[in-house]
Amino acid sequence: MNRRVRKTHEQFIAACNQEARRVLLNRRIVEVRYLTPEECGRQMWSFSCVAMVLDDGTTVYPARDAEGNDAGALHGVAGDGKDLSSRKSGAGRSGKPQDAARHPPA
Repeated sequence: MNRRVRKTHEQFIAACNQEARRVLLNRRIVEVRYLTPEECGRQMWSFSCVAMVLDDGTTVYPARDAEGNDAGALHGVAGDGKDLSSRKSGAGRSGKPQDAARHPPA
């Protein structure tokens, strides 16, 4: 990666981190649910995924990629290092979002 591209990429990551902190820091999750068919339709998604509603009314959910091309799977690591991926939770055979919940376009 050349210097110009690296700098641009680093600036992008820094901006994403700043936005994530602005939206998520010091917030409390008050509800966890799957996106409704209507919510998926607004995103033009065929699949649903887990959504977290914050105490200020913000709803956050994973997307398949940075462009938002369909629902994504939530993954993580617990404080003890245990994998929290949806594949281990029984969300679907392959852990892919389409195994969890499919909604027809609204």
